Amino acid sequence: MALSSSYQRIHSVLRRSVAPLALPSQLLIKCDTPEAAMMRHGLSYGRTLNVGFKAVRLHSECVNTDIAPGPNVDVVADAHDLSLSFAPATFDTVALMAMLQYCRDPRRVVEQAAIVLKPGGTLLIDAPFVQPYCEDGKDLWRFTDDGLRELCRNSFDILDVSIAIGAGSALAFATQTAASARKTPSGS
Repeated sequence: MALSSSYQRIHSVLRRSVAPLALPSQLLIKCDTPEAAMMRHGLSYGRTLNVGFKAVRLHSECVNTDIAPGPNVDVVADAHDLSLSFAPATFDTVALMAMLQYCRDPRRVVEQAAIVLKPGGTLLIDAPFVQPYCEDGKDLWRFTDDGLRELCRNSFDILDVSIAIGAGSALAFATQTAASARKTPSGS
């Protein structure tokens, strides 16, 4: 799966605790595609909830959800309240791809993902770190490795941490964005 733009992003794959009272299970912040990270750790998608990334259907057992209707949206739902639309322990995998930066309460979104995940399920996160303002919605957050670890620590343990797209790509994207802004006439 190709990313829609070139900038530094932090990706993660997290595994839900096996029992509600057990210690958190597994978190992977990855450096490539979700498919490659899943394979590298011997994980399979199974039934998947893809939250807020309606442009992509990850596979045939994928349910796409978004806050607004669209061509690839199966269920209209707010990521902050996934448990209102889906029963607990419904999905093997939940994907939060390029959407946490738009959420007013990212911690609640991660908590909601943990609720709808089956015990031992996998949470995929793709979140920006170094990226200019994105006009796709109300752009609220950026996430460091430590920030994602803290966000997920109550429900998930860390497997691996790395950067998805390097600083060179982030710099190129920022330069391109700045150059485009300079060409736009202001006040006209």
